Amino acid sequence: MENVQEQKNRPLQLWWFDTETKKNMSAGVAFYDEKFGEYRLKIDVYPETQYYAKAISLQSDLALYRMEVVIKKDGKFYQRKTVGEGHSSPNTNGDIFFDFGPHKKLLVMGMKNN
Repeated sequence: MENVQEQKNRPLQLWWFDTETKKNMSAGVAFYDEKFGEYRLKIDVYPETQYYAKAISLQSDLALYRMEVVIKKDGKFYQRKTVGEGHSSPNTNGDIFFDFGPHKKLLVMGMKNN
């Protein structure tokens, strides 16, 4: 049986959700970083780019998130820039739905670890 630490370190699934067709397509994985209280996203279509997501507020049953990208200058960290916003609620079954940049589809982070 897995211990609690192993369960926390398992990746969370990311997928693209098309709001028109209601279909899902795999998008990558996410890992939670307890030290910084944020998720590191590894999005398949952007393998060299670092993305992070962090809860920014809780309003009743609605949790709001900010998605950021790491900007590098001369190969070194320069700054982070907001590229999307997300939300989760009982209506999303706890999953986080991100409106991410110019994409037609929503990026979804499944919070169930399976």
